[in-house]
Amino acid sequence: MTPILVVPIDGGFMIALTYGPEFDWYRNVVAAGGCQIVWHDRTYIIDAVEPVDAATGRAGFPQPERTILGLVGIHHYARLKGQAGDAGARERCLTV
Repeated sequence: MTPILVVPIDGGFMIALTYGPEFDWYRNVVAAGGCQIVWHDRTYIIDAVEPVDAATGRAGFPQPERTILGLVGIHHYARLKGQAGDAGARERCLTV
């Protein structure tokens, strides 16, 4: 499993790509077209990965995280769209 900075949003999750979009785990999720996220002991099946601009990405995070992300210069974010589901339902998904 890979720890990531993630918050739930309507219809999925917002993630801050703190090290940028060139890291293998993110490229693998994009290539696979989805992943699984375990949030509070519940598995969510992600069906779509959508890069978003920094303002949109930060807006998905609550304060004070929103301010901190801006201050430390995080510019890359992605919206992960999906829903709660059976962890075995999507064989092509990566577990992140």
